[in-house]
Amino acid sequence: MARGIDGEKAYRDDADRERFVRTLQKYLGDGETPCRCYAWALMDNHYHLLLRPLDPGLGIMMRKVNGSYARYFNARHGRRGYLFGDRYKSIATQELGYVREIIRYIHLNPLRANIVKSLDDLAKYPWTGHRAMLGLERVDWHDSESALSRFGRTRQAARGAYLSFLSDGIGCELQGWRFGQESKQEGDSYEVFDDRLAGDADFVRKALGRSVEPRNARLEKIRRRPTLDKIMANVCGEYRVELEQVLKRGRGDSRSFARASFCRKAVQQHCFTLREVAVYLGVNASSVLKMCRRR
Repeated sequence: MARGIDGEKAYRDDADRERFVRTLQKYLGDGETPCRCYAWALMDNHYHLLLRPLDPGLGIMMRKVNGSYARYFNARHGRRGYLFGDRYKSIATQELGYVREIIRYIHLNPLRANIVKSLDDLAKYPWTGHRAMLGLERVDWHDSESALSRFGRTRQAARGAYLSFLSDGIGCELQGWRFGQESKQEGDSYEVFDDRLAGDADFVRKALGRSVEPRNARLEKIRRRPTLDKIMANVCGEYRVELEQVLKRGRGDSRSFARASFCRKAVQQHCFTLREVAVYLGVNASSVLKMCRRR
């Protein structure tokens, strides 16, 4: 989420909102920083996105989105300086029911802010992902199918459950979504809380534990890692192929297995980013991700 500086409107009319949507489409689908978008809403002075990054480059993508749109907005409206007040705010979210809660929270924003008066009006409001969830329009960069899968097994059942879930949330503030509560002893409880996280107590505790110690280990691994050329040379030797063969496109032979092995070693063992490996191979980051998953 990001908010206009000092409460200033981030969108003054539908032309601005359309430009922001096109900016999202450009950078969500450019293959450089792949993300899946499960929910979105544009308000007057802020926006909300529910994203699932497929690469560590979320910060890069968000800088591109906010920076590109701010340059457009300033040029169109004759202003200078920052448009959004601070760095975008992000909250890491546990899967389970928390994703459903946040989809509802985001898509009900226009109703909560009295921009629309009812769910029927919300279905006509073009600046959220709600219409795509209902199948009323297609938004290529909004992965509404994955979002709907959280509500039911078939599309029809999922849409019915989604609408019912939204209806149940009208007039209710979102509560308890950033922390979990555990029973310490019978009749006693305590909270594990961090406003960067949305999940139960165990999820929050594990996420906080992972966020501290691995950073130094990762930095040390990066400091000691071999070059991509060295990793590629080892893979070529292992699969008995020439570098030129590995760089050629093709599937189902030793070349494709060697490429996949190279991607896994570079990304998973030696902490290169998908983007770094993609540039080396001359492909996009989504292709590298697919190769990392290939066995």
